[in-house]
Amino acid sequence: MGQDSLSGIRYRKTRLGVIELKVRRKTIVELINDSGIYILQKGMKYYYTFIAKNILVLKWKYIHLSPDNETGQILQIQSLKYHHKQWSGVIGAVYFDTENWDSRLYLIEPGLKGEFRIQPYYEQGSAFYSMVNLKLNDSNSLSFRYSLEININDNIKWKPEMGLQLDIVF
Repeated sequence: MGQDSLSGIRYRKTRLGVIELKVRRKTIVELINDSGIYILQKGMKYYYTFIAKNILVLKWKYIHLSPDNETGQILQIQSLKYHHKQWSGVIGAVYFDTENWDSRLYLIEPGLKGEFRIQPYYEQGSAFYSMVNLKLNDSNSLSFRYSLEININDNIKWKPEMGLQLDIVF
């Protein structure tokens, strides 16, 4: 039980890109004992997003959780989709720095056909991703996706991931 509201402002300028400010208020009802006593926990999430699209897509998100006073930020740099004859592709890099899982941030990254990749980023690290598509003919294509996430906690954790897809239409 609880309430969740999201409000925001979006400013669009054709040459620079888009600037967004989002404020999210979340009220959660939590059970604190077996006799049925509930407590309302109110929290605010502030999202600041800057998006610039010209040659690159640049996104910066900052989150502040209140009343816990936890913060996090994420910076994403991505190329626009590149096309040359039958080849297309995109590359990108992400830097993230949050306090813990509770202050995580999400990004949508390019995926294979039919794949919707929403990645959670938390603690501190970097990620790199790429996707290449080869159009074999009008109805068939070959796609390859590779990503590498590096988390820096007490030690360095490497998390590589790849996907390969052959799309054949009869």
